[in-house]
Amino acid sequence: MCKYLYTNAGRFVNLKGIEIRIPMKILTVVASMNPKGGGVVQAVKSFSNIYANNNILETIVTTDFPKEDFVKANSNIIALGRQDNSWGYSRELKRWLLDNIEQYDVVILHGLWLYTNYAVRQVFKKIKKNNIIAVPKLYIMPHGMLDPYFQKAKERRLKAIRNALYWYLIEKNIINSCDKILFTCNEELRLAAQTFFGYKPKTCININLGIEVPPTFEQKQKEAFQKICPKIVGKKYLLYFGRIDSKKGVDILIEAYGSIVEYLVKNDLHVPELVIAGPGKETLYGKQLVMQVRNNEWMSDSVHFTGMLVGDSKWGAIYGCDAFILPSHQENFGIAIVEALACSKAVLISNKINIYTEIALSNAGIVNNDTLDGTVQSLLTWISLTDKVKQIMSENAYHAYNQYFNLKNTEHTIIEMLDNA
Repeated sequence: MCKYLYTNAGRFVNLKGIEIRIPMKILTVVASMNPKGGGVVQAVKSFSNIYANNNILETIVTTDFPKEDFVKANSNIIALGRQDNSWGYSRELKRWLLDNIEQYDVVILHGLWLYTNYAVRQVFKKIKKNNIIAVPKLYIMPHGMLDPYFQKAKERRLKAIRNALYWYLIEKNIINSCDKILFTCNEELRLAAQTFFGYKPKTCININLGIEVPPTFEQKQKEAFQKICPKIVGKKYLLYFGRIDSKKGVDILIEAYGSIVEYLVKNDLHVPELVIAGPGKETLYGKQLVMQVRNNEWMSDSVHFTGMLVGDSKWGAIYGCDAFILPSHQENFGIAIVEALACSKAVLISNKINIYTEIALSNAGIVNNDTLDGTVQSLLTWISLTDKVKQIMSENAYHAYNQYFNLKNTEHTIIEMLDNA
């Protein structure tokens, strides 16, 4: 008989006295690897780098269309396509899983509420019922999708009812039957237990999600951003970077900014510009905000909507800003916040962002309520700081990144978890 020993995220096979190491094989299932997927996609990319660094073989299967643009990863991406519906149904996914799942030691699902999870659950049930093959370990990473905000927000009442029904019919069984639930930070882990009745996962792990060190600043990054936003040249600015969405509190940010701009102008004080970078300007919500800015004499020349920024223009925007700002009503982790910290930029955030405690403890920014008054207070506090205090806070930002959010910390946790798979 062969003797198997899992260690260092691999498998040693003792065959007739000869020890052979077989790399662990992981199947990552995610609805999309399109860059518009935001934090989920960036996390999958980071995991992919961790696997590559540790000789772990990963396949990423998605319900993207094969010709879609993908975030580059160190793993093979298989795009199966989907039908045009919000559930993300894919005719090919279950068949592909049944044909290929026996190759993998661990299956990791990213995200909730989509067909990908349902399909994996159905395949696992079929495997167990028929004893077709050995069942891989199954891990799920919710990425904040179990946060109570989504069930309590007034503007989400119909979606909350839909999610409650879906939870009892489908998602509860997936969550409670998988081997481990992976959380990005302690606050997400804590909040997840407060949302739905019947939440009884086997094991919960905080993987200490982090990001890689960003690319070093180069002049071409600054030029790329200034080409997109030429009116910002030579001016100090605050940066909002993310989707233009009500959950992010962009309307509150603009209203708060407008009120302090008026005050600063009337008192002959310096007015920092505001750059709002991210997709969503074309939505009804986005169009309303653009019109609000255009029709305001205090903001029309100092608020700049750039659209989505990627690559050099993105890093140019972050490296060039005076501080990063995000008054979000709910943020599971906030990769853009951590990217700003890693670029030594202080952050002005709300206390509804799950990593606010680490930032407050590090004095790496200003934390306030996700309200108009809270956002105004954050802006006024930052503007009133001396250059020396701002510099200290910016230095603290990088230290906070290194201590709490460096991908090396995540790598250690992930590999230890896989060693014990």
